[in-house]
Amino acid sequence: MNGNEHFAKGITPLIVIHGGPGFSHHYLLPLVDLADERPVILYDQLDSGRSDRPNSPVNWKVERFVSEIDALRETLELDCVFLLGNSWGVTVAAEYAISQPAGLVAVVLSSPLISTKRWIAENTEYRNQLPNLRCGTGLLKSSGKPASQSFLDHADQRQNWHRGQEPNGRKSSPKGFVLSDQCGDVSRQRKL
Repeated sequence: MNGNEHFAKGITPLIVIHGGPGFSHHYLLPLVDLADERPVILYDQLDSGRSDRPNSPVNWKVERFVSEIDALRETLELDCVFLLGNSWGVTVAAEYAISQPAGLVAVVLSSPLISTKRWIAENTEYRNQLPNLRCGTGLLKSSGKPASQSFLDHADQRQNWHRGQEPNGRKSSPKGFVLSDQCGDVSRQRKL
């Protein structure tokens, strides 16, 4: 929790709900800058980040994740809140908002997944456009480099995308490959 000094002033806090499921709140840490104006509460959902990890599919239901918001509000005695959901967190925030709980001032939906059916169709199309890759220490056919080196090159490029630049210094939109596991499960990043 950040911006605790604002509680005494009665300023409405912002609860931030991270993506995933399974991510942690860490990628949303830049939102702590808002703590100059109001309390900002970042938390890790059950089975992610620093939260407990019972690793039970019984808990992997939207209703369970929504109940965490009520538990958080009750524990911290938060009568009024703003919610910001990012990616999967939008699903949780929207489901919470639909119940119209007392004291919910506003909801921010950041990078929402609106249609699972559309997401699956688009990502299937992107994957079908990818070149054939071998996993492990094999070679990526598109580059001829060892897979581990190509992954490191990709990670360096991805850092530059976050800064809005390509490695050559030109401004760019994110594009290219995202390697999601060590066996070469690859998805194409959408051009924005």
